[in-house]
Amino acid sequence: MNNGYKVGLYTLGCKVSLYETEAIAERFAEVGYTVVPFDTPADVYVINTCTVTAESDAKSRKYIRRAIRNNPNAVVIVIGCYSQRSPEEVALIKGVSAVLGTQDKLSSVEIATRLLETRAEDCLVSAPPLDGA
Repeated sequence: MNNGYKVGLYTLGCKVSLYETEAIAERFAEVGYTVVPFDTPADVYVINTCTVTAESDAKSRKYIRRAIRNNPNAVVIVIGCYSQRSPEEVALIKGVSAVLGTQDKLSSVEIATRLLETRAEDCLVSAPPLDGA
């Protein structure tokens, strides 16, 4: 089954994030998306971010902006530690479609599909800031 949509995924950070991204890619493929290299045009981009250092925050922003440059009309979903720690900051990046916290990152497929269908212009933020962050 192919729905005609393409998805590119990128992971920053630890092995856990890499495994999560692989699982998310498999879920996209299961529902008919074609998984493509991150630097190619796609309908959806998922960036699994890291926030261990200020440098990793900067790298996360770099890859978010790269996805937006690859296709300014794409659905751009940001997941991972950076989106959990600083959801408001991520949501301010023009072109980000959704900022998902740890509780919602495995719902990336359903959220991407809904955003492709509705073409909502507002950024969906489901990542509450962590206490004390």
